[in-house]
Amino acid sequence: MKRLTTIAALSLAFLSISPAVRARSFMAWAAEMVLRVEGGKKTFSDPGRCEKFLQNSMTAEKPFTVPKNLQGSTGLIEISSGDYSMRTAVISEEGATPRKAVLYVHGGAYVNQITSRHWKMLGKIAAGSGACVYVPDYPLSPAHTWEETYALVEALYGRLMEEYRPQDIVLMGDSAGGGFVLAFAEYLGSAGLPAPGKIVAFSPWMDLSMGNPEIPDYEASDPMLSAYGLVAMGKCWAGGQDLKDYRLSPIYGTLESLDNVYLFVGTREIFYPDVVRFHGLLEEAGKDATLYIGDGLNHVYPVYPIPEARKAIEEVCRIIKI
Repeated sequence: MKRLTTIAALSLAFLSISPAVRARSFMAWAAEMVLRVEGGKKTFSDPGRCEKFLQNSMTAEKPFTVPKNLQGSTGLIEISSGDYSMRTAVISEEGATPRKAVLYVHGGAYVNQITSRHWKMLGKIAAGSGACVYVPDYPLSPAHTWEETYALVEALYGRLMEEYRPQDIVLMGDSAGGGFVLAFAEYLGSAGLPAPGKIVAFSPWMDLSMGNPEIPDYEASDPMLSAYGLVAMGKCWAGGQDLKDYRLSPIYGTLESLDNVYLFVGTREIFYPDVVRFHGLLEEAGKDATLYIGDGLNHVYPVYPIPEARKAIEEVCRIIKI
């Protein structure tokens, strides 16, 4: 009875909000309420909490653990570059011989480890697309910086090119990982390496400096992120490099090496103005780019158990198969 009363109260609250926000599903609205109750945004918005979080992260790296109940079959491969090494999880449909590869870089402001929500989504993508999904356990900030990860992901990309044609490789990521794959794709061109067939980014972090003047307009609606903490974490990842270096902030790149780009973003997240701007820059440059806008949705909405996420994952699987 108590559970039914709670659901009824939530439903009434949902109906009382504006029609514009109610364009999303009840589950999407409820997911935002959960995020607000969890209070994770305080880590990004409160200077004291942010500093303490980064100090703790320096010595307390979370383990990279692949769930045993993940959909499909899984394995691990070791990737090395110079003095560094990196484990990479491999997810594929049971008994299948994949013709496509997805290199997925997870988000978390370059500080947080991959979550169970990511794993569930990736299992669905592997099963729905028939692709083999490679998920690197890349070195996290603040103990590590972007240069180590670039070297290791480049080594992983080279290994994938031994098994797959470049046009059959999809770079994919969310949030920080989404920004990374876009920047990395630009870097591939400058390094003289073949471009991937497609790039899919969920709510990508386009600019570590968070300099877009429209960003403050989205501070209140975003239940997870705040510009203050993002810039602080971005500086850790940059390790002294200019935050506007295109290898860190792809919105400042030439865009020459980018094509077949698919961007997913919600209208209630702090990255929305930069993602929309980046899509416009791609179109101006004559690139093939598609923007999927989640009306009333939050940051990296495809990872949540909501109807809009199911539709997004189905679309991603279709994109991979093309």
